Amino acid sequence: MKTWSALALVAMLSCWVAVKAEEPAKPAKPAVKKDTPIASNEPSRIWVSAEYFGAMTKNPNLPNFPLVTTGDPADFNNGALGFSGTRVLFDEEKADLDFHHGFKISAGGWITEDRKLGAEVGGFWLPKSSEHHTFSQDGVNRFGIPYYNTLAEVLFPGFPSYEDRYAYEPGEWDAASIKIGSRQEFWGVGGHALISLIRKDGFSIDLKPGFRFLNLEDAFTFKQFAVDTVDGNFRNFANETFSVDGATYTSRDLFEGRNKFYGLDIAARIVFQKGRFSAEVLPSVALGATSQTVEIRGVSTASLASIGYSSVYNRGGFWAQDTNIGSHNQTKFAVVPELAVKGKYDITKRLSVSLGYSVLYWSSVVNGGDHVDRKINSDKVPVGGIGVPFGTDATTPADPRFKFKETDFWAHGVNVGFTLKF
Repeated sequence: MKTWSALALVAMLSCWVAVKAEEPAKPAKPAVKKDTPIASNEPSRIWVSAEYFGAMTKNPNLPNFPLVTTGDPADFNNGALGFSGTRVLFDEEKADLDFHHGFKISAGGWITEDRKLGAEVGGFWLPKSSEHHTFSQDGVNRFGIPYYNTLAEVLFPGFPSYEDRYAYEPGEWDAASIKIGSRQEFWGVGGHALISLIRKDGFSIDLKPGFRFLNLEDAFTFKQFAVDTVDGNFRNFANETFSVDGATYTSRDLFEGRNKFYGLDIAARIVFQKGRFSAEVLPSVALGATSQTVEIRGVSTASLASIGYSSVYNRGGFWAQDTNIGSHNQTKFAVVPELAVKGKYDITKRLSVSLGYSVLYWSSVVNGGDHVDRKINSDKVPVGGIGVPFGTDATTPADPRFKFKETDFWAHGVNVGFTLKF
């Protein structure tokens, strides 16, 4: 009897095990990680970002020679370069546009459901930044503009050109000042396709072929203001003999460089993801053409209204004369590489903040200040020119002259902002 009872118990246990084996297994609970990414493995379909962009740029090149000097009026040559008593008040090393404050914006999205093909557009802007330096006659020292006078060989055959200065002598001018200015503006836009090459957990690479446009403008200005002393000594203005004593004279020279780059851009985006944190590396290189323009303008005035005469205007300032005034254009091949790195943190599934750094190089541009020629035919200077016949004689030196001078440009800085993802 005991044997049958044992067999019955074994049979019942076997049936219970078989029934349990047929029941579906309950799903296991997923493991919870404290640093789980807010975004899923699939990248966001659409995104928009806005960032503050603070950058240092290569300063506009000023003329590579001293622009304002002073010296003892008792020494006839003082104020000209190369003489012991001459002291330089301003040269190219005085220019510094400091830090630029701008912004970057971009927007993009994946076109296909599998996130393999997309597009992105964006741009940046560093607004106009400028500086000015003003120098005034002190009534004691000679105040002057040093230049190289090429008229000497015409006036004195066999005598070479020489270092000279345009002098504001104390006692001959009630007031005189020179204001030197420089300004710069830099911005760019671009559009790229997005091609997903690699996408793994925590790592992705996207190829970004596209187009890039850059615009760089800078200008050099040189302004003079002077009030002639009423002393019976008359001055010529623009080689005219009707200039009168006691007039107010002004002149303004503008040398502006404008650069527009059009090129094909090959870029990539490499992303490393770890939880809420990610790091991006964005290398690129653009190949294309830079349209370069150098605009030179000059104007001088003699304001005589206060003493009963009409004001007189003349085309040409001091550095800008008929021989170099105008719009000068050329197109040159250029290369624009850029490298950017960025760290991001996902605050929510839709919002992230970022901090990054970028550096850009532009191989071929023109600056306005590079195109100031210090070789001057002093007869062509409106105030104090010798007058007929030299001012109208085609045999006098055609100075100052224009010649294209190219340089490079760079910009680097930090950017901080946010990205919205949808």
